[in-house]
Amino acid sequence: MTYSVHTKVNWIQRISSNWEDFFYPSLIKKINKSNSYFDELFSFKVTTIKTINDANEFLLLYDKEIASRKNYIFKKNEQKEILDNKIQGGKNYLLASLYKKDSGKFAGGIIFHILEDKLFFYLRAFDKEIRTSFRSLTTLDFWAEREMYEYAFSQGLKFISHGTDNYPNKGRTGLVLFKLKVGGKPRISKKEHEILELSDEQILEFGIPTFIWTNPDKESFFQKAHLFYKEGSLDESVLTELIKVCQWAKIELILHKTQETANDDC
Repeated sequence: MTYSVHTKVNWIQRISSNWEDFFYPSLIKKINKSNSYFDELFSFKVTTIKTINDANEFLLLYDKEIASRKNYIFKKNEQKEILDNKIQGGKNYLLASLYKKDSGKFAGGIIFHILEDKLFFYLRAFDKEIRTSFRSLTTLDFWAEREMYEYAFSQGLKFISHGTDNYPNKGRTGLVLFKLKVGGKPRISKKEHEILELSDEQILEFGIPTFIWTNPDKESFFQKAHLFYKEGSLDESVLTELIKVCQWAKIELILHKTQETANDDC
């Protein structure tokens, strides 16, 4: 079978007065259970990035936690240079920061900008060590998402965009899970992009779990997700969770699994 694959997919959600209307049910329970605890231990503040130096604390963490990953898709310092050029060109960016109250240590943050009635995420990074130490309650990522959602609502905005991803999405199943859980919906990006015609065989040749989206509705939101993977290449718990989350998000998930072969070295 051949699929028409949009190379750019935008993640967006509508804002209402209650973030619980959009977040994944088990996530809501975790956040509410830990809310007072996080409020006591962490501070959240939003500041304007006037020069690239205002984001230095964030960018150092971004290099450590994100740019150092093997599946990082950009060149070193590329995102910093792009951000710097946009700021110098007059575009307004803000930084939402999380700090530990006891030590003042920067725990993570999100760089974003606002245009008309939309809040657009640009870069995000959180300290892995701090995240791990609080994982039994909830992750800093999700707690910060709740804070961002409430900030956007307080500013009278109507939409949050979780960015535009490049597809086919290779080896980033966790990113799909995260964005779905916080209410993001995948749709055809309005940015100029290619539409690739790819067969099952071509996608499986990538050798790692790969996502594509198909069947957009009248508003360009995708109704089907396809996950191509080889047996044993995905943790069963992740796969089980993905199936549940897609069902909750009302997106049909189609699994394309192939058996490992004796000559496979993936």
